[in-house]
Amino acid sequence: MSASLSSRIIKLIPLALCLMLCSCASQHYHGVAAISKKKLAQIKNARPHFEPQSKYGNPDTYVTRGKRYYTLQSAKGFTQEGIASWYGPGFHEETTANGEKFDMYSMSAAHKTLPLPSYVEVKNLNNQKTIIVRVNDRGPFYDGRIIDLSYVAAAKLGMLNPGTAPVQIKALGPFNTRNAHHSPKQYKIQFAAFKSKQKAQALMEKISEDSGFSALRLDKNPHGYYVIQAGPYSDIDKVRKIHQQGLYLGYKNSYILQK
Repeated sequence: MSASLSSRIIKLIPLALCLMLCSCASQHYHGVAAISKKKLAQIKNARPHFEPQSKYGNPDTYVTRGKRYYTLQSAKGFTQEGIASWYGPGFHEETTANGEKFDMYSMSAAHKTLPLPSYVEVKNLNNQKTIIVRVNDRGPFYDGRIIDLSYVAAAKLGMLNPGTAPVQIKALGPFNTRNAHHSPKQYKIQFAAFKSKQKAQALMEKISEDSGFSALRLDKNPHGYYVIQAGPYSDIDKVRKIHQQGLYLGYKNSYILQK
């Protein structure tokens, strides 16, 4: 073998290795080997059926990354459009928000506000593929993303490689409703707490002037603080509107209490 030919072969080895590695990488997604088309075809959509709402993962409100979310009492009539993403290896067999183990090979998903569990139809607006998944987790907590699909659900929807896709989601019945067989809950909004009754009284008057809120109360709690509260109310939607108005007016430390 001539020296020049040998030199050319040596130079081509790194390129060949690079192409081989790139080819291998194309068959993996975030460390997961690509699922075969045959196996993927065998995985069926989630089957909607009635399930009571989980004891876990359904608080009326919760805060993540400094942002407050309000969960829905029921998924009936729910539709939404936005960006879907997917999650898998780093979360496989970790505990979901409703207490189950996350299985990236199941037709499941995470949503910020839908009741857990819920069933939704997800349509990829890029390729018109449609799947049905069971929502059993919370997320994704990134602006602009509305649902986080399991690895296999994303594979069936044809969105593994790009990682995200524009989707339309629609809740499917039968629907569960929170507290369907329980007495109605009562809610209050707490604006502030002071050791000084005079300071608490002054702020309560200011809140009343700024907002026109009715049902403002000043009570002394068991810890000796004077608390400013609005309520009680039985309509959670009304409570949320009042709370949002309070936040808009600058009462950033206010929060919803549930009896």
